Amino acid sequence: GAQSDPGASGGARSGSAQSGPTATSSTPSSSTAQAPSDQSAAPSTGTGATTPCTSADLEASLTPGSGGGAGSMYPYLVLRNTGTETCTLTGYPGVSFVGDDNGTQLGASAGREGEDPARTVTLEPGGAAHSALRIVNVGNFDASACSPTQADGLRVYPPDQTEAIFVRTSDYTACADPDTSIISVQAFAPGES
Repeated sequence: GAQSDPGASGGARSGSAQSGPTATSSTPSSSTAQAPSDQSAAPSTGTGATTPCTSADLEASLTPGSGGGAGSMYPYLVLRNTGTETCTLTGYPGVSFVGDDNGTQLGASAGREGEDPARTVTLEPGGAAHSALRIVNVGNFDASACSPTQADGLRVYPPDQTEAIFVRTSDYTACADPDTSIISVQAFAPGES
């Protein structure tokens, strides 16, 4: 069934993991409006109109980030522009653990951390941005309330997108309880770290 991911920028999101045995695409074919280009191939100065990055133009990965401590891990979610056009990310990703080898959401969606206003990050082709995650160790929760379950990966919604990107990782155990959130996200920042 459809999964709601309120952690995504812009409201509730639904969809399933982009890759895997049950992947479907319900996104209509998109037509990207391109403004007439009278700009040279000079680097972006932030004055030209740039469109938001779409899920189709992004590749997601996890890096070790700032490591771990105090009962939590602090990996970085990195989104890289694999498209041919410059695009922007503004705000927070929607993130949730998935499991059962079929995209079933495990636990609640990620909450947001940080009080900084969300900045717009411009990604040239090949450029990257990161969101610092905090993943709480499920050992910090009562097992009967948490229902620890091995995760297959993360379902990631880039800001203002409804098509998810799947990040496969078996490095984490999630709480299957739908009211328990063990992930929090920060707004995107430039670069991989």
